[in-house]
Amino acid sequence: MARSVLVFDLDQTLFDRRQAFTDWIRTFGLKPETQADLQRIDQNGYGDRSYFFETFRVQTGLRLDQATLTAGLLQHIHRDHVLLDCLSKLRSRYTLAVLTNGGIETQHAKWQALGLENVIAADHFFVSEQIGFAKPDRRAFEFVADRLGTDVARCTYFGDQPTIDVDGAIDAGWNACLVTGPGELQTQLEVRLQATGEPIQC
Repeated sequence: MARSVLVFDLDQTLFDRRQAFTDWIRTFGLKPETQADLQRIDQNGYGDRSYFFETFRVQTGLRLDQATLTAGLLQHIHRDHVLLDCLSKLRSRYTLAVLTNGGIETQHAKWQALGLENVIAADHFFVSEQIGFAKPDRRAFEFVADRLGTDVARCTYFGDQPTIDVDGAIDAGWNACLVTGPGELQTQLEVRLQATGEPIQC
């Protein structure tokens, strides 16, 4: 019998990107209102990058690009060993994968920093820049299911964005679970450890 598949978003799902950004921006000693303004413009990674970088330059006098921002965030990403242990246990009954929007180098750097290479195979890590489709395009989800050799009905996607993640997955025929961060994800996964490996309904 074919195994069911659990596929995860990366930012704000497998790690708390919002907290990493907050910890990073605090290192510049900015006023609280300036920090809040930059967080608002960043939109947890979904904001206009050019506008964010320019606003950052105006507020700090420093130039910033995506590589520098990623390097800063990586310094504040911490491995969640409890979550990694949970994922490791789930591997015995589910196929695990990641589907994330973004650049290949940026997302792979986060994947390695989080220690995910120990629980999710490199060829099960799918980045929009690499596969040519970005969520919520149903082709991104169909691409992953095809590469994993499974039927879409056996796939469940976990993500933090209602439209990009959940609606996109459902439109592609997947099951989908909305989570607000790694803490809620871990709670959801612990329930799966008590399950039988059948397709998940959220």
